[in-house]
Amino acid sequence: MTAAIAEHSSLFACPICQGRMELAGGKSLICKRRHCFDVSRNGYVNLLLRPVKTKYSKSMFAARRTVISSGMYDQLHAKIGGMIAEAAGVSGHGRTTILDAGCGEGSHLQAVLRTIEPKLGSIGVGVDLAKEAIDLASRQYAESLWCVADLARLPFADRQFNAILNILSPSNYAEFQRVIAPDGVVVKVIPGESYLGELREAWYGRSDGSDPQDTPDANTEVLFREHFQLLGREHLEYRFPVSAELLEPLTVMTPLSWGAMEDRRQGITQLAIREITVDLIILVGR
Repeated sequence: MTAAIAEHSSLFACPICQGRMELAGGKSLICKRRHCFDVSRNGYVNLLLRPVKTKYSKSMFAARRTVISSGMYDQLHAKIGGMIAEAAGVSGHGRTTILDAGCGEGSHLQAVLRTIEPKLGSIGVGVDLAKEAIDLASRQYAESLWCVADLARLPFADRQFNAILNILSPSNYAEFQRVIAPDGVVVKVIPGESYLGELREAWYGRSDGSDPQDTPDANTEVLFREHFQLLGREHLEYRFPVSAELLEPLTVMTPLSWGAMEDRRQGITQLAIREITVDLIILVGR
């Protein structure tokens, strides 16, 4: 991965002084003012200015990878890949550089990249605040670049990305506007009212998105439209079969469980949940 970092070092900007960065000695990203950020043994770069603790654990990210790898989000990945390929074709990009902002353990980004190759020569860059997630991503997907960083202070130069993915994750639109290329697109995915409704019903007795852990911003789409020209809106809803083996990682991967009573969390694997609802809204803006 250090070779990839060296090849694409022009993407990076120092999170302290915003200066250009280069890979030095195959071990560190350094700017002209000598601010230095080491490349880990697994090939990712930690560009946080101070350690940050999150509620997301390594087991949650491992469970998330299991669920994404099951094919549960294949329709979403295909839809996003098509949107990016179409936008890149219209803009005439010879190569597409894709940033996944809030990438988790990287499986969504890699799945999207697979849907658009070999149509586009794509470069994937994943950013997340959780070091545990980026560590897992770098171990599994060495072909992409992985960074521990804050969305409020993205460690990249201006106008570097042809596409930004923001899948079921918080946003920072000011930073997205700064790093997106002039003809680039931002793809934001938000949960619909019925998303994972079967789990909501089991944990909270209701499936309409009104559980204590579900606090979506009612103005999400309005805010998106305020920052970007809306190119498209897709509502994707389907039911995905859930095997007994998949049910446990499905319950572990989501923060929906944080507000549930312990006995309900422990007992959910005994329930006869055979399908799960995937209900997602895809916003595409420029």
